[in-house]
Amino acid sequence: MAPARRYETAAFGDGVQSLLLAVLVVVTIRNLASSTGRSRRFWIFMLLWAVGWLCGTLIWSWYEIVLKLPVPDVFIGDMLFFLLPVALMSALAVLPHAKQYEGPLAFSWLDFLILLLFWIYLYAVAVIPWEFVSLNTPQYSRNFDLLYAVETALPVLALIPMFLRAQGRWRGLYGMLFWASATFAVAVQVVNRALTVHSYYSGSLFDLGMVISTCIFIAALASSNNLPQPEPGVSTRLVGVLASRLAMAAVISLPSPWCAHCRTATCCWCSRRQTRSTRRCSIRSISTWRATSRRSRA
Repeated sequence: MAPARRYETAAFGDGVQSLLLAVLVVVTIRNLASSTGRSRRFWIFMLLWAVGWLCGTLIWSWYEIVLKLPVPDVFIGDMLFFLLPVALMSALAVLPHAKQYEGPLAFSWLDFLILLLFWIYLYAVAVIPWEFVSLNTPQYSRNFDLLYAVETALPVLALIPMFLRAQGRWRGLYGMLFWASATFAVAVQVVNRALTVHSYYSGSLFDLGMVISTCIFIAALASSNNLPQPEPGVSTRLVGVLASRLAMAAVISLPSPWCAHCRTATCCWCSRRQTRSTRRCSIRSISTWRATSRRSRA
């Protein structure tokens, strides 16, 4: 394709996607403004997710439309795109449709921070070394695509039991979010594969899946204003406890990937001092886990 024609196509593709995401942000803000109680936290996380997606797309568009440069293989916005599913997973973990357990192990902002740091940690282990330490674009792309595939699949899997357990309008919302998330997970892998073989350009047919998923997200959120408050007959104490314990398990598991990655006794990340610190952190996490478990059973 001629450079002038490709620029016009990229401008059209980036403009359409940015416009759709701006609509998504506006719809999410509307839902947040009219929400109360636990559902308000759900919409806050959804807004973080929508704004992050829009910002990453605008950075991409800045390269192609304003600077008129191809987006580099090692893209500055990759980490932002990588962390977007964390906000979506946190929104789903709130379980706004149900009367959730409010004890010490209920999903909280601290759990969100732990979840965020855990995925940043995985990104630092598997991706950053090939981005900043020793540039290796093929290895960087493989590791990023693999981690991102796992991360984008998690909300899809989480939405299945949520759809089965919810009722009324919440059930409809979770059903549409499932199809939107599944379409996005497939579309992003198609785009990443095309980027790897250098056959992708903005505005091409590779963007069709992304546009479809964005439209489904907009339709899902646009029809979800003023959703009903949690149903009094539904209890999610066990799920709330499980979500928080998984966050604790993420902290406890942090030292092991570093050791597996480094495989050297002299590596700075696996020094004796840090090993002792992480061991103390793990012991304290386990102690807190046991103490709060005893309180929740009491």
